[in-house]
Amino acid sequence: MPDRFDPPAGDPPAPSEEDEEIGADGDWSPETPDMWEGPPVEGDAPAGGAWQPDDAGTWERAAAAAREAREGTAVPPRPPGGGLGDRPHRRRRRSRRSSKARRRRRRILFVTLGIGFFVLAVGAVVADAYQQSYRIYQQLRTLQPEVGRMRQTLAKGRIPPGDPFGTATRLAAQLQSDVDHARFTFRITGALPFVSRPVQAARLSVHAANEDAQAASLVRDMVKQVLGDAALSGSSGDHGAAVFQNGVVDLHLLGGLVPKLQQVESHLELADRDIRAIPSIPFFSNVNALQARAAEESARVTSLVQRATVALKLVPSFLAAGGDRTYFLAFQQNAAQRGTGGSVLAYGLLDVSDGALSLTRFGSIYDIDNPLHGIRVKLPPEVSWYVRNAHVNPRIANGSNYSPDFPTVAKAWTAQVSAATGERIDGVIALDPFAVEALMEGNPPVKVEAYPDPIGSKNVVGVVEHDQFQLPPKQQNALPSELIHRTFTRLLSGEASFVKMVQAIGASLSDRRLQMWTDRPSEQAFLAKLGWDGALHPAEGDYLDLAMENRIGNKLDYFLNQSIDYTATVRDDGSVSSVYRVTVRNNVPTPVPHGQPGLYGPPRFSGLVREMMNLYVPKGSTFRSVEPTEVTGPGAAKVQPPGFVQHLEDAFRVFTQTITAGPRESVPLTYRYTVPDAIRSTSEGHVYQLTVQHQPLVRAADFTVHVVLPKGAKPVLTPGWRLQGNVATFHASLARDLTLRLVY
Repeated sequence: MPDRFDPPAGDPPAPSEEDEEIGADGDWSPETPDMWEGPPVEGDAPAGGAWQPDDAGTWERAAAAAREAREGTAVPPRPPGGGLGDRPHRRRRRSRRSSKARRRRRRILFVTLGIGFFVLAVGAVVADAYQQSYRIYQQLRTLQPEVGRMRQTLAKGRIPPGDPFGTATRLAAQLQSDVDHARFTFRITGALPFVSRPVQAARLSVHAANEDAQAASLVRDMVKQVLGDAALSGSSGDHGAAVFQNGVVDLHLLGGLVPKLQQVESHLELADRDIRAIPSIPFFSNVNALQARAAEESARVTSLVQRATVALKLVPSFLAAGGDRTYFLAFQQNAAQRGTGGSVLAYGLLDVSDGALSLTRFGSIYDIDNPLHGIRVKLPPEVSWYVRNAHVNPRIANGSNYSPDFPTVAKAWTAQVSAATGERIDGVIALDPFAVEALMEGNPPVKVEAYPDPIGSKNVVGVVEHDQFQLPPKQQNALPSELIHRTFTRLLSGEASFVKMVQAIGASLSDRRLQMWTDRPSEQAFLAKLGWDGALHPAEGDYLDLAMENRIGNKLDYFLNQSIDYTATVRDDGSVSSVYRVTVRNNVPTPVPHGQPGLYGPPRFSGLVREMMNLYVPKGSTFRSVEPTEVTGPGAAKVQPPGFVQHLEDAFRVFTQTITAGPRESVPLTYRYTVPDAIRSTSEGHVYQLTVQHQPLVRAADFTVHVVLPKGAKPVLTPGWRLQGNVATFHASLARDLTLRLVY
């Protein structure tokens, strides 16, 4: 391009028609010199001031301005007033804006595509990690039932056939390896918030399963060590178990199990920690439910092992390791109720020496008891109150066992038996026919001279609680002691199943069919912790325990049914207004046979039941009323106490009234009272807690509780509770102690 702008040669072209029209109007004529004039610009025009089109410098400057405009290095001055000269400038400005918009759109597109690719990549990573988690979860579902079956088999003292423990251990180890060597997507997803939950659940579940499998393998080894070949499935039984031979417990073997059981406990605690750390996974309710069941089962098994560890540590002490101990054995029966379960029929002295057990002395309770005057020793105050107010002699069989607190009664018996026999008594074991039934389960019946038929688990309750009282008095006295002797001889000889014997003892202790007391505090604390001591246990909130005492001397409690209906109305001050109603139903067959006073009572009272009803409630309770207010029936004037009385026993207030029911008659007894501070305020809300302890009967009492809540209260109902309006109701058979809790 030339540096200067040369004007075209020749004459200028003739004006067009349009140009002529413009010139005619006087708007603008290029041939008019005045029209080329503009505002003077310094350096642009000669000194004359007017623009000279024939001046070469002017055209050079115009060419330079045009060149700069094309190269974008300068913006030509805008003609005054705008007009046609402003149009190129607007087009350049629009062009620049359009270029910026295109660049911005490209950047947005690239960012959007980048985010999309990133999301797709993360989605692919998470999806792959979830696929791995699901595969692990599917394998775990097959492992967990297998571990559960192994536990059940081990609890029965059996080792499953084959090698399920090895299989479970290998599978758990393989799953752990799969987790440890999973693809990178599994690890990345596990580090991401929220989406990591399935990965965390898989990791924790696998680790818990691995710990469980190791614990099960250890328990297998322990079972085999304790039972020997008898533990193998398919064997004829666990008779002659390695730990118990000919009445001798191998204390050294038991002591060696403690470290192994502590290892089991450690594995289970780690598994329990992992299970409880498993996060919930939204929209996967089956996984969450599985975690809840696993946590519940883990807690149960862990607690069981912890108790077993403590038990193993104390067993040598119970079994007189390195010494000698003597236990008083009391055989009670529920057809004539007493606070601890029933009157005592027979006794035994169980000697233990460094793990060796032997029943050295046994017989009818009347062989050591004084039926007329009792055995006068210093008795605990709780026992003395009943002896004094019920006007009974302090006999072992009847009088010293009116209180339902077994440790208190055991202390009284210890003093009385020591006085009667001259033996030092280190502990007391009380059992009833239901405990003997459990001990005889799975074993052949025994034959005793005092009864014509064999006695086994299917008929022992009926024979002891009812049939024996139709025998002549001499045979009645002999039968219980012969039964105890034959049963214990079989148990101690090793003829019976060791595992079933241990299971029967545990179940009977939980049901209070078997109760134990020892004079050593550490052992007694262990029994109390397990609920095996038969003691009254004070608790927060509300409390109930009914102790029924037969006051006629017959055995008609065998035919008795007991129904309890308890209503607790919550008051504004946190107390409850209580109405306790117990109905006694006398189901003795009619017409009542004559000539069997030991069973049906003396002629004047034949077929009647007369029960002293002692209701234990919290110590701070305030009595309001009782119905009936008087004792009724034949001989009512001589009944002691003569009517309603109340007294304090340790942490309890005791309401006492006596009722009488004729044949086929139902008689209610109602106590009304107030329990203060029964409602506690917690972070969960208001809490009503009711502890119910029970008395072992021939037939468990039918129990119903109604809690009348404040209007508008919204209770959190746990299994067993139902709600109608503002009344929450719970119903159960009172075969074991209960602790009920209602949050609102």
